[in-house]
Amino acid sequence: KVHVEQEDIAQDIFDARNFFIVLEPFEEGIYKDHFNAFEVEHLEDSRLLCFELEAVKNDRKLYPLVVHVLFDYVLQLVATQPEQKKFIDIEEGWTMLDDASESYIESFFRKGRKTNTSIRIITQNVDEIKNSKIAGAMKNNASTFMLLYNDKSSVRQDIAEFLGMDSFDMEKYASLRRRDNYVNGYREVFIKEMDKSAVWRVGISLFEHGILTSRPDERNEISQLAKKEGSIQHAVTTWVNRILAEEGRKYGQQH
Repeated sequence: KVHVEQEDIAQDIFDARNFFIVLEPFEEGIYKDHFNAFEVEHLEDSRLLCFELEAVKNDRKLYPLVVHVLFDYVLQLVATQPEQKKFIDIEEGWTMLDDASESYIESFFRKGRKTNTSIRIITQNVDEIKNSKIAGAMKNNASTFMLLYNDKSSVRQDIAEFLGMDSFDMEKYASLRRRDNYVNGYREVFIKEMDKSAVWRVGISLFEHGILTSRPDERNEISQLAKKEGSIQHAVTTWVNRILAEEGRKYGQQH
């Protein structure tokens, strides 16, 4: 910046002021720590990586390109550690592969298997996959299916037909239950791997609930507590103590 100013370049040739405005996020703003770091940050050294595509998902031309490049990059990344078990979770990005060939999808899964990597496709609506051009390729390359509770029998039937579940699998799937209490709450999940299936009950602690919650009221409360108490750990602890106190009062009133 100082060098450019000292050169006294004519404004009509080079708009230095606007140039500095563009550079500001990278020199002094939110990207400063990354671009001015003394050491190179290697992504493969991180235990968890999250790629957020919210900013480009509405761009019909850019989004598919970013997704393809990102998928190829991630596969190269996991290949650097072939001995370590890894997982790639794709929640919405897979929909942008709808125009891809089935051979590309098969190659994607095959590369995952070769690098000791499990690729997990996540969807909230099975119709999204059923109506996809690559539905067959995804289903044929997935060895495990995990289904959450659904109280609509028609939806369960559609899922069963799509996944080729037999009547015994359907009975297990229909038996799923959930309990949304803060204390002793749980959810059951149906898991089918190859020709074996079972129902598992999953429960988490209140501390895990506080960290992972997607409910706006809980997230907002914990965020405010984090600002007040200085750390997310203290915020979640305070939130958990409040919940336990309220649950204790409810129990006392009932008995």
